[in-house]
Amino acid sequence: GNNGNINITATDVAITAAINSNDAGTGDGTGTITLAPNATNITLGIGNAATGAFNVTQSEIDFLETDGTMAIGLMGADAVNGAVDVNATNVIADDFDLNIYGGNMHVTDITLGSSNLRLNSTGFIRDGVGGNQFDAETSGTITIENATSIGSGNNADGNTLELSAAGGLDITMANGGDLWVGNGTGGTSVTATSGNIEIGIIDSQGVGDSISLNAANGSVVLDTSAADIPISSRAIYNNSGSGISISALNGIGTALNPLVAHTGNILAAEVTGTGDIHISEQGLFTSNPIVGTINGVVGVSTNDGDVNLTSVSDITVNSAINAGNNGNVTIGATDLVLNADLN
Repeated sequence: GNNGNINITATDVAITAAINSNDAGTGDGTGTITLAPNATNITLGIGNAATGAFNVTQSEIDFLETDGTMAIGLMGADAVNGAVDVNATNVIADDFDLNIYGGNMHVTDITLGSSNLRLNSTGFIRDGVGGNQFDAETSGTITIENATSIGSGNNADGNTLELSAAGGLDITMANGGDLWVGNGTGGTSVTATSGNIEIGIIDSQGVGDSISLNAANGSVVLDTSAADIPISSRAIYNNSGSGISISALNGIGTALNPLVAHTGNILAAEVTGTGDIHISEQGLFTSNPIVGTINGVVGVSTNDGDVNLTSVSDITVNSAINAGNNGNVTIGATDLVLNADLN
């Protein structure tokens, strides 16, 4: 072994001995171990009982030793476009970051220790084949990128993403499509360059954690189709965090289904195109939101769209609420503390 990279390309692999990027036997090195099929359309199976022509079982993963990165599949000019099935993969005892590249991905369960997870898909990323929950957990970071859609949305089994990343969750949609977001902790940043962001549950409540949602060419709305999440629970939770920023081109929430957001700190929202803002604090949580500035979003604003903010507790307005020249502003709260303009 060495501190360099180890690249293995084949039709399939059968690993029964260590693949070790170490430093002359003194410990794991920092190189990248890459396992990839030798054709772009070969399917990948990761974990025991996973389906794929190029298959890496849990026991084979246990033979991989590096403090760097473990990559399965390829990106770039040799990108793997075959379907990927990830079934109950546990690398909690390993120190490597895990990168998975492929086409349509069905992910049942990935558990890491303090390492980082990256999923890069040229298709969709959804819950496991057979309706199992998409569950990824690490005390590092989770990055999900490039997919045409993420989360189950309206597919038959109705499950949504459940992601727990103490180091942060960063999802970027580069190829358009809709995004259904599940649980993420440790700070959450979600960007959809095309399509909508549909919220099942985002739960990021650590002290100092913020939530940033940006649908640059779409809307940010509640996912009303997620059968496994009760309607009363579909919301953004940031009660103990530093706040929530929401930016969208076409609107935030709807009059019938307002976006439910709970924060005891800063709330900022903007619609940069046409459309309204409907944000509500419902249910059992009373978190006293403060309209302010966070993640570069200032106050609450639209371009002539209506602004509707309702809370079962108090609302403090420290940055302006602006509905342009023709929009209506409606605020409902137990008490309203007005320290900035309403326009």
